[in-house]
Amino acid sequence: MTAAMRFGAACSWADVPVTDLYYSINQIEKNDRFNEGIESSDGWPVPVIHVVRQIVDHTRNALDDTQQEWWNHSVNPYLPLIRQPMVATWSTADLLVPPNPLSDEYVRPFGHKVFPNGYSLDYSQLGNELSGGKTLVDLLSEDETEIFLVETPGDAPRTPRLPPLEADADKEPDPNAPKPPMQTTPWSKDRRFSIVVWDEGPPNPLCGH
Repeated sequence: MTAAMRFGAACSWADVPVTDLYYSINQIEKNDRFNEGIESSDGWPVPVIHVVRQIVDHTRNALDDTQQEWWNHSVNPYLPLIRQPMVATWSTADLLVPPNPLSDEYVRPFGHKVFPNGYSLDYSQLGNELSGGKTLVDLLSEDETEIFLVETPGDAPRTPRLPPLEADADKEPDPNAPKPPMQTTPWSKDRRFSIVVWDEGPPNPLCGH
């Protein structure tokens, strides 16, 4: 949204951007019900969304609860105003900003053996009705968009539990823990929008990704 309003910017970068604000708030709020009533963070089945719940509540309280108001604070309506080159990135395993509003093509199904039964990231059910069911990729011009799907190396370390177990909260980080691999983010040399999707597999309920 900043890129849409700053016409003098030469280029822009959007790291895991919230595009449909209603969807982002709605999916966290609805899925956080599985954590409610559990006092210890060790028992939260999907802890990372409970960690950000306060942000969700503040956002909802700041807006009029109408589809139009949520749409006015979303990115999709402002896409025609973005005139400079932009790189935008997503991860297939992200729970807070999942790729569902981007495109169904990058959704990695998860099983309810690891998530609570009824946990959903379905954009068609949770997104703003003013989207008309269209994802971001549906709205971007093919002539102006290049999409990069970047595989994650098999030896890449996983993000640890967030928050950590109470027994592990005060432990010092392991100095010998494996380091994330160095990867270069690709970008299009001749198209306005570069969409980069880090393929990290399906989401994990115990971490962000």
